[in-house]
Amino acid sequence: MKKELTVKEILCITMILSFCSIIYELIFANTLSLLTGSYIWWHSWTIGFYIGGLGIGAIKSGKLLNSFRELYYVELLLSLIGCLSVIYIFCLHLIFKSSDYMSYLGNDFYSASYVQVSFYMNVFFFCLVQSITLIIGILSGFEIPLLIKLMKEKTGKDKENLVLGVNYIGTLFGTLIFSFILLPKLDIIYTSVIVATLNLLVCLYLLIKRRVKRSPAFIIPITCVILVLVFVGKNENLIQQNYLKVRYHGDRVIARDKSQTRIFLENLDQIPDVLRMKSLYQYIDFFDIETTNKETETIMTLDGNFQFSSKTERFYHEGFAHVGLELVGFIPKKILILGGGDGLLIRELLKYPEIEIIEQIELDDKILKVAKKKPFLKNLNENSLSNPRVKTVIGDGFHYMRNTTEKFDAIFIDFPYPRNYNLARLYSVEFYTYVKRNLTPNGFVILDTPIVEKKTYTSKQYQGRMIDKMLFSSSDKYNNNVILSTMYYSGFKRLLPYKVGEESFLIMHNRDKEFQYQNLLKANSKFQKVSSKDLVEISGQNFPYEIKKKYINSIFKPTILGLSDF
Repeated sequence: MKKELTVKEILCITMILSFCSIIYELIFANTLSLLTGSYIWWHSWTIGFYIGGLGIGAIKSGKLLNSFRELYYVELLLSLIGCLSVIYIFCLHLIFKSSDYMSYLGNDFYSASYVQVSFYMNVFFFCLVQSITLIIGILSGFEIPLLIKLMKEKTGKDKENLVLGVNYIGTLFGTLIFSFILLPKLDIIYTSVIVATLNLLVCLYLLIKRRVKRSPAFIIPITCVILVLVFVGKNENLIQQNYLKVRYHGDRVIARDKSQTRIFLENLDQIPDVLRMKSLYQYIDFFDIETTNKETETIMTLDGNFQFSSKTERFYHEGFAHVGLELVGFIPKKILILGGGDGLLIRELLKYPEIEIIEQIELDDKILKVAKKKPFLKNLNENSLSNPRVKTVIGDGFHYMRNTTEKFDAIFIDFPYPRNYNLARLYSVEFYTYVKRNLTPNGFVILDTPIVEKKTYTSKQYQGRMIDKMLFSSSDKYNNNVILSTMYYSGFKRLLPYKVGEESFLIMHNRDKEFQYQNLLKANSKFQKVSSKDLVEISGQNFPYEIKKKYINSIFKPTILGLSDF
């Protein structure tokens, strides 16, 4: 005799399915945001496609006749697609990233043909990745109407309010568990496997409980899905490592010789694994590449974004620390560093015996542990974080600057570029108002910031090409306008952007005093990688910008260009 589902069982299934459904949406939004850096864009569109899919599924559910059988197949498809969804997104990202790079090599970043091809590829990528969101949304949209039908069959009464209420509560639990447990503790592929397993357990329960005939037509599909889940779960690390190896090494292979791409993909197992660590806030990756002179170069990335290379980091940090101090013209005694958890900037500042104390505020304690204990990084930063002149505090830089009453002679700010709202607030007028408030009367600020220089190119470099984008575009100037206007209206009237190599920085101070370009021409033993030619070029650099209130970036009205990037 076939058993009936009880009311409690229906509500329990409703809770589980709503839990799974919202987590799939969060997985897609976070994965796409992580890969592209455009957090607001991808979260908004992913939520929109998911909700739209729910609506389509709910409308189409009226044509379904057998609630048990249809729910069984819906959960089976959700389990299969959900398990493979992150791998699908990873593969698409690699394909389009490689295709974009090959198009760039075949054309030019500023050519009309490259801009056009890049636009079409971005649109195609967007449609393909959001198709998976729409499919999950449609399948999830079938669930509640089917469960409401089951409830009516059981009780003979309309209980939509009860099913919908439990559905919303399950959604709440899903968002909380994803935010506090799954996202911080597990990799995104493992998370998708766990959620897909819950969908599969519902299938198994329906298969065992009632009305679904245990024929090959039902047993074979669920067996195949079980095998897929086991395979993905068991090989999660291999899948992730292959993705990371292609992502971090693929461009070099393509640039060197595109014909070697197939051989590269066939021999991924011979490439050393990427060391990946996950903190509460980000992924921290280390990987080695072989330079042209057969030396090993180690690179660190945060959420896939380049942080530093062991080969070039001294050039960057010398430009950050020593160039700025020379331009200001005096050595501070008390310094605050916001960010810089790798300890490399601190290493350079410790070369000045005049500096008495360096206080550091770092949000991610995982980076600090790596910088202190990982031999490679500990040797590179010369154990700077253990120096008695250094005091490290784990905390959020924005909240620290808003609440502290301490005064500093200099503040060095080493934050990631503003790729999302949380980072954009660290480039806001409110934040730099706090920064200025906590400077001594002669204090100054030096920060690493995305300012664009207008360079001069010879016509021969682009002869014969169609130029669609100017070498210094309107978006470049807008970017400069936002950064410099924000700083100016924070209270800093003396601003100096400068570049060392390809790295851009900004100095701001409270004194009405000219910057000391002549100091850069003096011999300074602290420069090991920055050449005298690099220093001479600083005085001739050109950073076009306008200071206007309409460009101010505020936490209440973000204007940072990166927030609207595709």
